[in-house]
Amino acid sequence: MLLISTACLSIALATTGPTPASPIDRDDWTLVFEDDFEDRNDALADWTCFGGTSSRSTGRKGRGLLIETEGGLAEPAYAGAFTPLGGGIKPNDVVTANAVWRIMSRPPADATFVLKLEFKDVKGQKVGEASIPAAIGEAREGKWETTTLEARVPASASSADLALVLVPAREKGTLQLLVDEVSATREAPPLDLLTGAGTFESSDGGAIGWTVYNNALAVDLEGDERAFKSWGPFGEPYAGSIMQQVVPLDKIRPGTPVRLQVEAMTPENDSIAGTGNFPIAKVECLAADGRPLAHIEARSFDPGKGEIPVNKWVNTKAEVEAPEGTVAARFILGFIQPTTESGSIFFKKPRLTVGGKSTNLLTNPALAAADTALPGWTVTGPAETTDRFNRTGAASLKLGDGSPATATRKVTGWKAGDTLTFEGWSRIPNGSSGSGQAAWICFSRRPWAAASP
Repeated sequence: MLLISTACLSIALATTGPTPASPIDRDDWTLVFEDDFEDRNDALADWTCFGGTSSRSTGRKGRGLLIETEGGLAEPAYAGAFTPLGGGIKPNDVVTANAVWRIMSRPPADATFVLKLEFKDVKGQKVGEASIPAAIGEAREGKWETTTLEARVPASASSADLALVLVPAREKGTLQLLVDEVSATREAPPLDLLTGAGTFESSDGGAIGWTVYNNALAVDLEGDERAFKSWGPFGEPYAGSIMQQVVPLDKIRPGTPVRLQVEAMTPENDSIAGTGNFPIAKVECLAADGRPLAHIEARSFDPGKGEIPVNKWVNTKAEVEAPEGTVAARFILGFIQPTTESGSIFFKKPRLTVGGKSTNLLTNPALAAADTALPGWTVTGPAETTDRFNRTGAASLKLGDGSPATATRKVTGWKAGDTLTFEGWSRIPNGSSGSGQAAWICFSRRPWAAASP
């Protein structure tokens, strides 16, 4: 029996209830892939085939792709093909795939044809997928049908594959399906009328006075302490998640020491040990135009220089002399991710001092949160942002915890006659059922609202 990859096998196993075929419908979007299987040299040059898949001259307009398998076998014999998409997909794009097909003989009622999009990161690891099964038993014999799949590109995706799979029936017998005119298009997402508020993230990472980039969030620790939790953005090589402040240094004399201090820790259940990830603490002396005149960088621990301490807070200090022209200092904490390896790092008790003074010049070094967990939202009942169940990004919204809760926000930018579209992801974590115990639910990126005429 022919062997197929586990990625192909997951196409069939991940599908849910079949949907009937739909009439052909083309949208005027940016084309990222199209194939009518008419290449005279090699009609399947762009495809990786598995099972009984071959080129045939009996397509809808010329050649087509014949997918053939046997039903009723002890081990299901999946058949089909997949191909990479081009066009430079971007996170949050909407990708629409179409496949025109027809049955070659009357199939068993439980056989299905699956159209699937599989999204991958820069290392080729799967970060998301979408699929739609068509109940080919409901197709009209001898008639061409179209299956359409629409999916949003995940945040960490940099490429995508399109797959066509014939899922065999439990009944014995030969199954044949002919595919032609496969295409995929992409479109930028509609304007978000929530203006990004549905990410439940803020530019300060939940700590007033700070500026945060990528994945960092101020979280509660035991003993009424708070810390920044940071992890990789899973993007370009040596990308980072940054927490920073710019502090004015009025009338500082050249040569005055500018000192940083912070404690860092990587937790046992999400350690950076064994990875290339590392933390940085950095101070830059800035000129009046914002240019760095000098800097000092320190690493609390470094996987390239010995064993990583786990569940242990490591105190880090460094200093740099302020050059002539220094008017401010930029204090930076960072999680640096050379590749796409996992792990997290916590930072607490940041300090910035100058000269012989002990005064901490940082705003909100305790990382206190704002009075409301959701600026711009009207909240009733228990509600908080959390990093425990975020689907993407740094945070999700946690509602409930034993009492009714709501979060509402005014949506503007639309007019009478527009069609409003709302989208969001929700999850009820394990252990929260509402039956005899506290119930709660999490919402994650990215709820949005869009209007179209």
